[in-house]
Amino acid sequence: MKLVVARHGTTFKPDEESRYQGQRLDLPLSALGRAQAKRLVFSLRRHGIKPDRVVSGPHLRQRETAEIIAAAYKLPTPSVEPLFSEIDYGPWEGLSGKDAAARWPEATRGWKKKGVWPGLFGGSFEAHVEALRAWIARLPEEGTTLAVSSQGLMRAMYAAVDPDAWKSACQAGRATVANLKTGAWGEIGGTPARPRLLRWQREPSWIDWLPFFF
Repeated sequence: MKLVVARHGTTFKPDEESRYQGQRLDLPLSALGRAQAKRLVFSLRRHGIKPDRVVSGPHLRQRETAEIIAAAYKLPTPSVEPLFSEIDYGPWEGLSGKDAAARWPEATRGWKKKGVWPGLFGGSFEAHVEALRAWIARLPEEGTTLAVSSQGLMRAMYAAVDPDAWKSACQAGRATVANLKTGAWGEIGGTPARPRLLRWQREPSWIDWLPFFF
């Protein structure tokens, strides 16, 4: 089994302050975000990754990214998987990180550094983790699946695959180790019953273009 997970491209312009986007704020990719999705393809190819299928969360930013990837590999239109919807950020939705921190300093710091799920969000982090574990367990033994989702859900994926690493990171105040930047990806191997984290936070860089010029 090989599972590649990618975070969608950005929805903001380079000079624009980013905002929390959960399940309700659903912006399209910006020009930069579309470029990030294309660079992601170069990065995957340089690392020898060729997906057999692409799945996406239901949000526009996720589907647009997944469609760019699928088109580059000449794959069918990505299937939509509701499980890969972003988490619900509750009252933080639409706010910048700075504004949310000004209103809820302890909650934002706890979530960012220690992975403490704010009661403001509703639901639970563990529910996302368990749902992802169950989804991975149903993956085919053969082939490569590529899934596009968003930041909060990617944290849950990291915790689902490597709970010990997630727990240690949270205890050390380094929960951001589980984050994926926009247009970045990670790789999970092993078997559906025993997944194993192989790579994380792989950011496309200029070196990904070299094989295509020489």
